[in-house]
Amino acid sequence: MRAARRVVELGRAARSSAGVKTRTPLPKLIIVFDANDRDRGALDTDSELAEIVKDELNVKAIEIREAAEGLVKETVKPDLKVLGPKLGKDLPRVRQALAEGRYERRDGTIRVEGFELSDTEVLVSHEGAPGHAVGKDAGATVALETEVTPELELEGLARELAHHLNNLRKEAGLEISDRIALRYEGPISRAFERYGDFIAQEALATKISQGLHDRGHKWEGELNGVAGSSSSRRTSPAA
Repeated sequence: MRAARRVVELGRAARSSAGVKTRTPLPKLIIVFDANDRDRGALDTDSELAEIVKDELNVKAIEIREAAEGLVKETVKPDLKVLGPKLGKDLPRVRQALAEGRYERRDGTIRVEGFELSDTEVLVSHEGAPGHAVGKDAGATVALETEVTPELELEGLARELAHHLNNLRKEAGLEISDRIALRYEGPISRAFERYGDFIAQEALATKISQGLHDRGHKWEGELNGVAGSSSSRRTSPAA
């Protein structure tokens, strides 16, 4: 459970850095624990915990790898306030080598151009490789595959729509026991057509139809950049 919480926290940070909405599903989460990390081997892709992680981060699959090669790009820059006085005229040469990745990590230090630098003398940042958003701590790396297919985009729209419809229910003063008849039109229709059963279940709708009527609580606008409109009216309390 500790490992799962840790992965979820890093995954959320990765999502945030990528600017991908939480309700938009992503293809895969890749998890790497360092060889000496206490959580290495704690997660199994077929376990209940893995399913919880998938749900929390809204990803379709989880992969656990032995190493993070190809997932993370490390950028190291000199801390000028510290290294300026220490390196003097050698600073430009060291800065160039760091920018080009010509350095070696060994025993907690960075060796570059004949100098040995500590982590307190450099500024280190990590970015995901193309197509990935990365979250990283001292012993673990998680990478989200960020390419959203049209199908995943449509599923994300349906999830956003279900959330929005529940907010509209609150605006209309409906109780959890109230059921609604829901109507829609516009480009957003494709989400209703593909995920109508899911939307009905989430919005507590007994009927969903295309084409608006004059009756009901109305909405018109955009969700995830897709225009549409809807109307909903109370039908009856749940049986």
